[in-house]
Amino acid sequence: GDVGAVHVGHVAAGTLAVGASTSGDLRADFSSFGPWVRLAAPGAGIVSSVPDGGYASWSGSSMAAPLAAGTAALVRAAQPQLGAEEVVAQLVASAKPIAGEIPARLDAGLALSTLGAR
Repeated sequence: GDVGAVHVGHVAAGTLAVGASTSGDLRADFSSFGPWVRLAAPGAGIVSSVPDGGYASWSGSSMAAPLAAGTAALVRAAQPQLGAEEVVAQLVASAKPIAGEIPARLDAGLALSTLGAR
């Protein structure tokens, strides 16, 4: 997350800018934020595999992005007729509101359980 960086432009239709959140549902201090970041996903203290078959705790938006991408893939697998913009809309609509500069946190369970409600 480019801390302190200024981003100009827009996010293309059907794409989603994702920030990183903490276990307390706050924006992680290293995460980008701004009007282009529509939701956060857990990105602080995430256990991940590392080279040579081990595991370690990592933090970064690079930990948050795969959670959002994986949830998008699950939504698309459940409803293959949905286009990219509809998948993004489902992730955003089902996200849990949180306090701070990023308005919501990804909720994979709700994204999947509310597919028929849209």
